[in-house]
Amino acid sequence: MESLYRPTSLRQCFNFDDSELNPTPKSWKKIFGVFLYTRYSMSVWLRLAQYFWGKKQLRAPSIYGLLELISRRMNVVLNNFDHPGDVQAGQKIIFHHPSVIFAAGVKIEPEVHVFGGVTLGRKGGGSPHIGRGARLCGHCIVLGQIRVGTRAIVAPGAVVLANVENETVVAGVPAKVLRKARPEDYDF
Repeated sequence: MESLYRPTSLRQCFNFDDSELNPTPKSWKKIFGVFLYTRYSMSVWLRLAQYFWGKKQLRAPSIYGLLELISRRMNVVLNNFDHPGDVQAGQKIIFHHPSVIFAAGVKIEPEVHVFGGVTLGRKGGGSPHIGRGARLCGHCIVLGQIRVGTRAIVAPGAVVLANVENETVVAGVPAKVLRKARPEDYDF
């Protein structure tokens, strides 16, 4: 059975997030893609870290722990993307730009769009939960045990400290509801 939040095989790490907006390079281009194509590279190194983290929990912690650490460090060096191995990130996540931070315990449902400078951080022992199809725009911050609803849009620079309803646009510091999202709001 295929997991929606973590690859179950090494091979899945390289095409777990394949979608129209984030196509998996074909054949030998995957090798270069892991180092040169940011959208592809961020996803692959995240999935490798998740895969090795899962293996570390079940088997020999030393070798899998080292491979998880290498995968996470490669993402920091290549993409400025810092994350732990235990992130629960759904399939087909689209990373539009680098410089992203995910804290431990973050849960991201499938088809979320993550733009540059996004921070999902812990506060008071809780981590954010991002709903399916949400858009996290540039330099937004989501802190604590917050739920960002399905297809919600967090505007650039917003600081989210409270739950966001489904299909809602929020902006500001702290984030406040602007309005219900319209179909044209998703065309960016």
